[in-house]
This record gives sequence, structure tokens and C-alpha cells, in this order.
Amino acid sequence: DLDEDDRNWIVTVKDDGNGISRERQENFGEKFNSRQVVVEQGDRISIGLGAVIMKKIAVAHGGGISISNHLVRDEVAGACLIITLEKA
Repeated sequence: DLDEDDRNWIVTVKDDGNGISRERQENFGEKFNSRQVVVEQGDRISIGLGAVIMKKIAVAHGGGISISNHLVRDEVAGACLIITLEKA
């Protein structure tokens, strides 16, 4: 979804997966290090590089990025990514 307020464009992306753990939420978008866990997702492996790149782009444009779980009837229904970008 694409929304806006007086100062920002707000992009919201939701999936219908298993959600994201509290630990991964807290470290989302941070540079990975030797302690970071590689996540296997079916036939692919993720080390979080895409999140680092997205966060750098958002911050460079005066915005930010956050991730959480979205709920349906009090149960996790997937992850929710919110990217804000400052309007020019």
C-alpha cells in the first residue's frame, strides 16, 4: 500500500508467512555480523542484506524502516514492513 502524510510517503508491505521473531525485528536492517543467524526459507537462504540496503536507502531519503507482525483475530498472520520516505 502507498499512503502519505504531510511530510512523508509511507509504503506498507504485508505478507502471509509465519511472521518475524522479536529478535529479528530488533535487528532488522542492521549490518549483519558473525553472530547473525542465516535463515533458511524453503529453497533459499537469507542473511538480511536486502534489509540493510532498504534501510540505507530510506534513511538517505530522510525516512526510516520498521518491521513487525500483523495480526488477524489475535494470531500472527505474517510480517508487516513499513518504509517512510520524506517528500521532496
